[in-house]
Amino acid sequence: MKTIGLLASLIASTLLWPAASAGDIEVQIDGGLAPLKGSFLLPDGEARVPAVLILPGSGPTDRNCNSPGGINTDAYKLIANELAKQGIASLRIDKRGVAASAAAAAKEEDLRFDTYIQDAGAWITFLKQQKRV
Repeated sequence: MKTIGLLASLIASTLLWPAASAGDIEVQIDGGLAPLKGSFLLPDGEARVPAVLILPGSGPTDRNCNSPGGINTDAYKLIANELAKQGIASLRIDKRGVAASAAAAAKEEDLRFDTYIQDAGAWITFLKQQKRV
């Protein structure tokens, strides 16, 4: 029983005690009307590393998995920090029309699914251009 309690405690501390994200680098790419913005997090060291692109879900969810509707989980940020501990870089983005990328969408009704696909492709190109990725 002690082992289960210890394991639960370790899991809770990992999820509830976010690692410092001082390594986050604010990045941007061309978004047409305005830049698209995100946070790029590299693990410590100089070695080349794999990377993941973290795309926000539906609605006005930002790069950290928070929304103006009162949902503030920082889930994507927590995932990015844990990935960095495992030697994996990550790029979390604010999708077009949301948070720091809000100005990149003139009107929400003009946005299409294909627009988001093209944006994801542009972010993947950004990742491929990073010398450690």
